[in-house]
Amino acid sequence: QTQTIRKNIVKGKIIFSDGPSNFFPSYSPNGKRLIFTSSKGNDYIGQTNLYEFKKGRVEKIANKTRGNIVWSNDGENLYYAKEQKPDKYGSVWFDLAKYNFKNDEEERLTTKARIYSVAVGPKFEVYAIYGSLCPHNIQKYNGKNKKLTPLTDFNNGEQVFTIDVSSDGKKIIFDMALIHGRDIYSLDIK
Repeated sequence: QTQTIRKNIVKGKIIFSDGPSNFFPSYSPNGKRLIFTSSKGNDYIGQTNLYEFKKGRVEKIANKTRGNIVWSNDGENLYYAKEQKPDKYGSVWFDLAKYNFKNDEEERLTTKARIYSVAVGPKFEVYAIYGSLCPHNIQKYNGKNKKLTPLTDFNNGEQVFTIDVSSDGKKIIFDMALIHGRDIYSLDIK
């Protein structure tokens, strides 16, 4: 039954296989850059760093990233959650961070946040899932005052995992778990 498939197999080319896990490959909007996260050099799949693949080489551009990595619409910046050093009580924070390709610099955008997933809207609006254990809520980042403004007010243990913004910037889609499994939700933002 699978003879035709086996005769016509098409295999992709592995371009990076170091480390126990590699995640979130993404081309820049203009297709000239390729980034991904990898646990290369670490023992656990959740201990990831951000890499750029260029001209046949892999270069680490940021340490201790968490979750997805998203591009600004112009392809000049990346947004993601970045693990910070534990505070004196041992609490670990995952702040919103931005990597700028023009000046090859990483900027910490929040302080003592717990960011899980990030999305960028068509007018460079930055959204993030924020929360400690539960619930998680969706917030909008204001670059002028470096504050997160809540867009949702979940308070019954909801866990939001990933978000994205529609191309017109009017809706956020996200997946969320209440008790068992995950459902897909839509949130009007305009």
